[in-house]
Amino acid sequence: MRSESTVRVECIVQSDIDPATCYATQRHLLEAVGSGLRPPVLHVFSFRDDHASLGRFHIAPADRGTELHRRFAGGRVLPIGPGFAGLALILPQRDALTDGGATRLSAPQVMNRHVRGFLSACRAAGIDPIYPGRDVVTVGKRIVATLGLETDERGAALFEMVIAVWRAFDDAPSLIDRADPDGVVTAAILTPDEVTDLEHELERSLSFDELVALVCHGYGEQVRTKIARAELSAADAAALRVISEASAPSEWVYGRCRSPNLTHRGSLLGAAGALDVCFEERDGVLGQVIVSGDFIANSEAVFRIEGALRGCRREAAEIDRAIAAACGRPGDYLLGLGGSAPQTSIRDALLRGEPW
Repeated sequence: MRSESTVRVECIVQSDIDPATCYATQRHLLEAVGSGLRPPVLHVFSFRDDHASLGRFHIAPADRGTELHRRFAGGRVLPIGPGFAGLALILPQRDALTDGGATRLSAPQVMNRHVRGFLSACRAAGIDPIYPGRDVVTVGKRIVATLGLETDERGAALFEMVIAVWRAFDDAPSLIDRADPDGVVTAAILTPDEVTDLEHELERSLSFDELVALVCHGYGEQVRTKIARAELSAADAAALRVISEASAPSEWVYGRCRSPNLTHRGSLLGAAGALDVCFEERDGVLGQVIVSGDFIANSEAVFRIEGALRGCRREAAEIDRAIAAACGRPGDYLLGLGGSAPQTSIRDALLRGEPW
């Protein structure tokens, strides 16, 4: 019999919320957990309305007329709303609930461990899922959930999942077309035979409360402790208001968006989906650069690469030198770009760039 862990994990549950509330909650919890002010948190939530959900690095359309959702971690463009659930495991260090130090395990190993709580939850319900690696969980080779990992500059981490409960991810195209009629966002489209949902596999309905109980049980099994639901305090609510009143949710979504100075775009298909590098170029010299797409990375590495490329000539050797100087620090990861040196995909996309 396994002994119970001394680690305490809280579960914060929010149902029928909107993207702004989700952003403010996760921003606040990431700060609180990363600063040691509260224990690790399992945040489980559902959205009231349909939205196209961007990964951390996608470029958004400039038109703010339609509300989008942007996740904290990278990954593909997804539908989110009724019929889907979100899960975020927020930690002071990315492998705080695993053996070893904060950065001893690689990012893929960390994701492999943190997905196990969801796999355990599915098995408790009578579903046999598989994590084949990278960014998806499958049942019968069909995608039922996606995952991502963000690690901030302090080492605090947010492992997140979007779960198909009674709708599947092939609902994405209609939501993307509504949110992005000009086609700014490049999105890999999943077909009906590539996806499934939990209710289809169970052959019965699954309430949000039952899903919460299952994932609390599953992650409790993983960390060998009982995960109890907790409420946001009055101090938490005040912190959320401060974040929201600063207009941060809108800036979070549209801070990476198409602008007139981004005159070129280069695209290619990576191991996890689309990669777009949108950039400004004058007389062969790069200005602003935004690396966009379905990949998973720690945001600080991406921002360093984008900053290092500003002022470079658009030539292979100079691009390689700039990227090499910007990435490869302990804890950095670039997943889903393909190849043994994934940063070369960014170089190749830049060199392919054409007027946008």
